[in-house]
Amino acid sequence: MTCFIGVDLHKTQFTVHTRTENRVESMDQIIQYPVTNEGYAN
Repeated sequence: MTCFIGVDLHKTQFTVHTRTENRVESMDQIIQYPVTNEGYAN
């Protein structure tokens, strides 16, 4: 299975999007994490 991962880094958050070749994309797959220790752990 092929996986694609996109990460967009900002000053206060980073946004992550994951996608597999067999999956239909939706906005639910885009997750935003704060730039904190807890955000990095998640």
